[in-house]
Amino acid sequence: MLWVIAACSLATLLAWPWRDLLDPANTAMLYLLAVAVVAARAGKGAAIAAALLGTALLDFFFIQPRFTFTVGDVQYVVTLAVMLAVALIIGNLTQGLQREKEAAQERERQSRALYQLASQLAGALTLEQIDAMTRRFLHETQSCRSLLLMRHGEEVLSALPGQTPLSGKPYYAAQAALQQGAAQATLDGALHWLILPLHNSPQARGVLALSSFDLGLLGNERRPLFKAIAALVAASVERLHFVELAKQTQLQMTDERLRSSILSALSHDIRTPLTVLY
Repeated sequence: MLWVIAACSLATLLAWPWRDLLDPANTAMLYLLAVAVVAARAGKGAAIAAALLGTALLDFFFIQPRFTFTVGDVQYVVTLAVMLAVALIIGNLTQGLQREKEAAQERERQSRALYQLASQLAGALTLEQIDAMTRRFLHETQSCRSLLLMRHGEEVLSALPGQTPLSGKPYYAAQAALQQGAAQATLDGALHWLILPLHNSPQARGVLALSSFDLGLLGNERRPLFKAIAALVAASVERLHFVELAKQTQLQMTDERLRSSILSALSHDIRTPLTVLY
């Protein structure tokens, strides 16, 4: 309301010295500008209030007879009606543009944060590091807690030895997310949970469990962001899995070469005496 009063009062003070030179229709432009400023700064409700107040001030100070709300000329009734309608439209449009601007800025912040998380996860060497980086990122940027759980057969267990596995409703939600490959939401007391699989398929290697006491933090509006975070974590987990497979394959190849070398040496050592005896 301070924005409403200040903007409309300023428009009145600026137009008052020109009251006898400007037509009220021209004076109305100042009030429309005030409505646009209020809409951008204070929101839709304040813009509607500014439109109503501006129309009243225009009628009271600038339309004959002045200092009354009586309209002496019928044409000014149309002027007031059109000004009110245009002011309301401008308020709605300005507020819509402001929301789009804020949404674009929020998407930019999220993209920058996701890039930062992806850069950190790219250097992770263990599941423990992935879990720690993800927990720190979600706590600092989204004000929620997280827990990385990995598949061990048909069970969902904590990836870190010191962490306690889920129980109760969150546990069953994690099982459902793992088996169905789809996000699951549940409530455990006052704590809200959102369970995201690390792949959109039943073959997910684990789940990312998010928790918060505020339902709005885990609502549908942020669901795409959390899914993107889960996708980054899933990619890092897959990378570690294939790195481990590559190490095992390399060790097997080394073992095979060593075994072949030993057998060749033994074969040569045995074949030489036999050749001499022959």
